[in-house]
Amino acid sequence: MCLRGRVLGGKGGFGSTLRSQGSKSNKPANFDNCRDLYGRRLKTLREAKTIVDKLEADEQAKEAATERRRKKIADGLKESTPKKYLFDDVEYTRNCEEIVESTRLATRRALKKRKDEEASSSTSSAPVSCVVPLIPLFDGDMSDSSSNSGDSEEDNESKSADNNEESHAQSDRQNNSGSVVASDSAERVVKAESDHHRSFASAAVKMQAIKISSLDELAKIKDKSLICHQAYVDGKWVEATSQKHIDIVDPATLETIGSVPDMDTGDVKLAITAATRAFASWKHTTGKERSQLLRKWLELITANKDDLARLMTLENGKPLAEAQGEVMYGASYIEWFSEEAKRGYGDIVPSPIPGSRALVMKQPVGVVAIITPYNFPNAMITRKVGAALAAGCTVVIRPAHETPLSALALCELAARAGIPPGVINLVTCSAKNTPAVGLELTTNSEVRKVSFTGSTAVGKLLMGQASTTMKRVSMELGGNAPFIVFEDADIQKAAAHLLQCKFRNAGQTCVCANRIYVHDAVYDEFVGAFTTLVKEKLKVGHGLSEGTTIGPMITKRGLDKVEEQVQLAVAAGATVVLGGKRPEEVAGKGYFFEPTVLVNVSDDVPMTCEETFGPLCPIYRFTSEDEVIRRANAVSVGLAGYFFSRDVARIFRVAEALEVGMVGANTGSIGFDAAPFGGVKESGVGREGSRYGMDDYLNIKLINLSLV
Repeated sequence: MCLRGRVLGGKGGFGSTLRSQGSKSNKPANFDNCRDLYGRRLKTLREAKTIVDKLEADEQAKEAATERRRKKIADGLKESTPKKYLFDDVEYTRNCEEIVESTRLATRRALKKRKDEEASSSTSSAPVSCVVPLIPLFDGDMSDSSSNSGDSEEDNESKSADNNEESHAQSDRQNNSGSVVASDSAERVVKAESDHHRSFASAAVKMQAIKISSLDELAKIKDKSLICHQAYVDGKWVEATSQKHIDIVDPATLETIGSVPDMDTGDVKLAITAATRAFASWKHTTGKERSQLLRKWLELITANKDDLARLMTLENGKPLAEAQGEVMYGASYIEWFSEEAKRGYGDIVPSPIPGSRALVMKQPVGVVAIITPYNFPNAMITRKVGAALAAGCTVVIRPAHETPLSALALCELAARAGIPPGVINLVTCSAKNTPAVGLELTTNSEVRKVSFTGSTAVGKLLMGQASTTMKRVSMELGGNAPFIVFEDADIQKAAAHLLQCKFRNAGQTCVCANRIYVHDAVYDEFVGAFTTLVKEKLKVGHGLSEGTTIGPMITKRGLDKVEEQVQLAVAAGATVVLGGKRPEEVAGKGYFFEPTVLVNVSDDVPMTCEETFGPLCPIYRFTSEDEVIRRANAVSVGLAGYFFSRDVARIFRVAEALEVGMVGANTGSIGFDAAPFGGVKESGVGREGSRYGMDDYLNIKLINLSLV
């Protein structure tokens, strides 16, 4: 069991897993694993303390600030082991968090010290792929060489200021607790002594110059009425009562491309009231009527797919071809649920009572609050709204504050399709107002269901709030997908599927391969094939530039996290064979990070137990089927999993053994309209799409009829 998996959860690995403080749990089945890993962590901390003390010993006479830093490190590296393992959830989590944070602290401080020494002794070196100096905090012989440039201390400190969303406070604390400070004048090439380390050499990734004007590209949208800058409530385009706005930024150029209202709880209440009023009549429409309206909406979406895709690329950053694919993928759910609207079948139950009949009917639950993420600003809305409207529900949508323009364009097309006022409502708000808006949506008694896609940490928060009024919930939360390549796999096929599965949308999907496990017998062959594909097929650039296959990350918060994960993995002994840094060609122009491949990665690094949500591909070794299944399942989430093998018996064994909601066997693709989408464990509850997709939007009612 991964220790961090016990502690950290959620999208991007955010949040702590705590049950009620009053509960006690028995000694778990993985007690010995936790104890061993706990001991290894303590050993690591002792080694880190020794290294840090040695680095600082030569400069004790310098500034008082040096002594203060040393004291902080010493305080963070206390070696007092608990006399017994406390498996009361709160106490256990606290102990684990102290170990995790102490390890991070030791790494950052030691790397900062080494950076200062290297910067003073070297003036220049050849560009390389890794962005951190090497400190051997973990077991293994490693050597180092001179380094190149990285982020300034000021840039790293800006991470916490960038994060003002209170509903993400817990997750942001863990994600942005500070990054390793890299040298301003040098980067470190990591060289390992073992043969399998020496067999991999770092390489560059193709990068396109950013010559695009975001506003000029926005002007190329043919139907300008799809560019909406107001919220949509009760069939009207409205401003916030406060008259405040938030800017929408192109993540590739950092240019402002528009603004939307910054609404508060008062505005949300008006939207909920409108949805409640519309529900009174909408619930009585026939399935055929709802089907016809959804079909008209579908036709308008497909007719405007090019404009919708361009708008999405400008606010989200994904390449235009991917944006066009998302528009059609999202439209497929409208088509699916336009047909399902006519199939809300009931039942007749044989009654054991003479002269009685028992009828079962399905009715819409009522007003649905829909909260969507920034990575799929079109499809996450159509997948939820399509099901809700088909079932006879009305909706209030809160899209991600980074990407509201795609959602507003869908509302414009829904209005043209003739969907009545109040059936679809959409409110926009800033990160600052998000917690209050979310609280209103989850606790307002007129809302009867909440559907959320996002991090596990925030999902838990919303689920707890919704429980105060016993709302239905659908939660599609974070993943940490394993991608397993067995020794009998088709290596070229596996590499090609991993390329798509990992780097689609710059790695910012909840079903992306996050941990790549390759059998030791084919490890070198697979790494060679995969890195060749990455170098040949991927080109970083603006999503609207011809030839771009991978765009920027959507937020600076996400960019900082990926960079930190690379640095911590390298400090633990991993080797960067491709990418590993922010492209120098676009420094300061966008949230870009090179597609990165790491080899010989340890299980004791954050990316093993946290969802990366970025273009970072760590490749781990394994030697047996039982071992890799155990490691794949040793996390708290379970959304998707992938594996490649030619052995039919193994295919069934592994597919059944993986603790996930969706499995890709010999494929890196799993989602389509007729398939149920969802996870197990802390990856959520409920299913979207498929014949089961409408179930969570319907109440089942029994009518027991006496004929006597």
